[in-house]
Amino acid sequence: MIIMKFESNTASGKAFGSQKAVYHLSDFEFWSGGKDTVKDLTQDELKQIETMLEDIYPDGITEMTLNDFFWFERDTIAEWLGYCSFVEIMER
Repeated sequence: MIIMKFESNTASGKAFGSQKAVYHLSDFEFWSGGKDTVKDLTQDELKQIETMLEDIYPDGITEMTLNDFFWFERDTIAEWLGYCSFVEIMER
């Protein structure tokens, strides 16, 4: 499961508190390019990616960082899944 970090900020931009929620990637509501990436992945592939992200972000990840990862790191995702590029995933 992915730990999501939410930070509350004051007007000065300093964090004064944070909350955490736990999601499976299959339950997360991606948007824009992140949503486009996820539509090409299977549930098993999402589980594989989730395991990798848990190792990389043991203290949690923000929703924006997670969505941006899926939006802009498609080739990284493809490599984690054993493909040369995300285009291979889209064309299967």
